[in-house]
Amino acid sequence: MSTRTAPQYDNSAGDSGSGHPGVRGSLGLNNRFTAAWPEAIRPEVTLNLSDLIPDANGEVVLFNDSQVRSLELAADSVVVGEGIAENHVTVAQDDVTGFRYLAFANGLTLYYDPNLKIELSPGES
Repeated sequence: MSTRTAPQYDNSAGDSGSGHPGVRGSLGLNNRFTAAWPEAIRPEVTLNLSDLIPDANGEVVLFNDSQVRSLELAADSVVVGEGIAENHVTVAQDDVTGFRYLAFANGLTLYYDPNLKIELSPGES
């Protein structure tokens, strides 16, 4: 079994607080996209951040019913916070407690299954 290293992000201009209710911690902020994974382990699915439709609170939840292991997210907005949700329910009544999250500068917060690996790549502006 091979292992892979998580993408590395530049945190030089970051802020350590998440600023999001119901979430704890900040695991480092992604102010520039510097992640690059070898072609052999490219993600199985690619989504564009601009294609995701947030709820009234700017939240999107990705459920991983298909057991996808990795996903590439092309984002035209930088990540300003990330962590693990603690006791949080979305407007749509989805309990995302224990889900990982990425908060973007455009106001969108993406919650996703903690077993899903997300690779960020630059999106089109």
